[in-house]
Amino acid sequence: MGDTENKPMRVSYQGIKGSFSYRACSEYFPGGYYQGYRGFQDALNAVENGDVDFAMIPVENSTSGRVMEVYNLLPESGLFIVGEHMVPIHHCLMIPHKAFRGAPPENMTTKDIVAWKESDLSAEEVAAALSSIREVRSHPQALSQCRKFMADNLPRASAKEYYDTAGAARAIANSMSPDIAAIASEDAADLYNMTILQKNIEDVDMNTTRFLVLARESLAAGAISGPAISSILFETAHKPGALFRVLNVFERHNIDMTKLETYMAGPARPNPTFYVDVGANMTDPAMKPVLDEFAGHTAAMRIMGCYPASNLRGHGNPFLPVAA
Repeated sequence: MGDTENKPMRVSYQGIKGSFSYRACSEYFPGGYYQGYRGFQDALNAVENGDVDFAMIPVENSTSGRVMEVYNLLPESGLFIVGEHMVPIHHCLMIPHKAFRGAPPENMTTKDIVAWKESDLSAEEVAAALSSIREVRSHPQALSQCRKFMADNLPRASAKEYYDTAGAARAIANSMSPDIAAIASEDAADLYNMTILQKNIEDVDMNTTRFLVLARESLAAGAISGPAISSILFETAHKPGALFRVLNVFERHNIDMTKLETYMAGPARPNPTFYVDVGANMTDPAMKPVLDEFAGHTAAMRIMGCYPASNLRGHGNPFLPVAA
């Protein structure tokens, strides 16, 4: 996405440098300014307050499903979805370099020390390290995506949730304890001087996270060319067939639905509330009759955003492509 004044885009994300959210920012907004925050709410608040231009927020993963905290925050944020981005997620199991190999042998040159640090581990070294691990730290989503690997290879290790994958790596980077490991990206291992024991430990080969780009204003009408997605939040009456009548509008008009989420009823949402993604630009004037018909079957509705569908959909990941 560009800027008429050629200023770097200011983008908030949850986590620190080396996280997958940081990678999403750098891929979608190359050359931008990326500001990490500890929580999703903080990253969204930065956009609302004008501290940054956009937020890059993970919303669902092809292995572990939706990020429920984000879905709960979206309706309250007042922000608009203006884009999406897909990031292949490949996790690494890593331990602190100091804890594993300690100090380099004496009388080594600087070049030899670098080569020593970067040398591959032997099978015996990996086996010894794995057998000593008793705790693995990472973000809950990463732990969920590597559940089978941990059960098969680290049966005696407990999982400890951390706010960020890269944050977990950084937090133990200077530890001398060989029994604590982290699950994070290869980028994080390089940044924080961690020793990778095994790469690609995710349980599913096509493990992919979908990110949403959020801004204070929606995309202008006519700004989208090609396949588009519309994200809609809506409520229905608590009556038999109410949801069917709403969604049947899309079937009658040959509009694909790519996602449907249900919110639990409560004080903030007394009516049945749903979030739907459809493969159409509902801000297109030609879609007004469809939108009016849809709204007529709801108790309330709000378009969260209409935005270009990622051209990465369906390419090495299970997210459904959207027809033009």
